[in-house]
Amino acid sequence: MKRACIFVDGENFRHSLKALFEHGRYSFRRSDYLPKADWHHFFTAIANNFDCELLRTYWYVVESVDCQPYAIPHQWEEKAKVLGRWFRNKIQACTTDPERRAVLRELEQDVEKKRKRMESRAKGWYEVQAAIEHNNDQLEFRRCGSIRHDLVTGEFGTEKGVDTQMTTDLIELAGIYDAAIILTGDADYLPPVHAVKRKGKLVYSVSFLDHRGRQLPGGARRLSNAVDSRLDLNFEAVRKALSIERITEPLALEGAPPDADTDEEPPDSGG
Repeated sequence: MKRACIFVDGENFRHSLKALFEHGRYSFRRSDYLPKADWHHFFTAIANNFDCELLRTYWYVVESVDCQPYAIPHQWEEKAKVLGRWFRNKIQACTTDPERRAVLRELEQDVEKKRKRMESRAKGWYEVQAAIEHNNDQLEFRRCGSIRHDLVTGEFGTEKGVDTQMTTDLIELAGIYDAAIILTGDADYLPPVHAVKRKGKLVYSVSFLDHRGRQLPGGARRLSNAVDSRLDLNFEAVRKALSIERITEPLALEGAPPDADTDEEPPDSGG
């Protein structure tokens, strides 16, 4: 039997799960990081679908969240310069120095509260990942790269370094597997796919279909055409494999209507 390693683009996979299971209709909610599941069984089943024996699953997530502003200076003028990138009008509206300092202090405190909240959230992602890694055989989280987070706007930037690490591992680890199974919809992985195939290895990919049988956005057609075979996992197959149950009463988050989409997009890292 062929030995296979599975390479999971963490954020791409996480967002696919969130797109599959709408908030409030299933036990896995869009506000959750990842569903509680038997991940070893899930990935083993995927390998078996390609007539492969699972050697190991490598799950790629960001290692750090780079918060902006990175730090707020102690000196008042420097403090105003940094915060002025977001709050220029509010700072310039101050007519006296005490008023200006009070506004700067208030803005700084608000930003630092958001920093602590983000750090706590990132710690929560790490703890979930560590628990999954501990409770599931043949699974390793590969933490690498970073993602930018604007503390003022709450927006996340693009991951940096994650795809590079996954690309490197696909090529460097080719000596230990017969087949690489990739879970991603990113066409940026075309070069490593071709490189691995030139080494005589098989490359398979996994796509997800929603409850109407439509392929989720992000399943890059060029990538699908480049691999040796593709597995389309339908909605019910994913739901059953991850033990995600449909619920009769909607799970509403505090302060949100039952059908509201309250998910914040990071990482996981998750990602």
